[in-house]
Amino acid sequence: MITPSYGPTSGHAPATDRDGRRPRRDADADRDAERFRQLLAPPAPLPEPHRAADDATPPDTPEGLQLRAASGPLAGLMVTAGWHGGRLILRLSAPSGALRDRLAQTGDTLGATLSDLLGIPVTVETAYEPCRPL
Repeated sequence: MITPSYGPTSGHAPATDRDGRRPRRDADADRDAERFRQLLAPPAPLPEPHRAADDATPPDTPEGLQLRAASGPLAGLMVTAGWHGGRLILRLSAPSGALRDRLAQTGDTLGATLSDLLGIPVTVETAYEPCRPL
């Protein structure tokens, strides 16, 4: 005699709801079914790529970014970067006259190189501002 492997006597029958009409599904099965539907769905559209600097309009504000070298051969050098009149202005304030002279010698070349690399007009200014004693 062949006995069914699925049915009320086999112990593998699906559980039914309280009303006994349909099989009961547990939360894991619902979660698995939802995940399967997500996997079969078409992929979500990719976000638009970040726009290049060519499309960006820099703010025309007098504020700028200030950086100060704290150690090394350029210790005390202040770099102030700001956008003014349609161009990037880099002001290099050297703590010593010798460093200011070296920066002044390469200022035009540095400005032209940065203009070419960034694709925007760049002006480099150098100044000598001795460090204040503590």
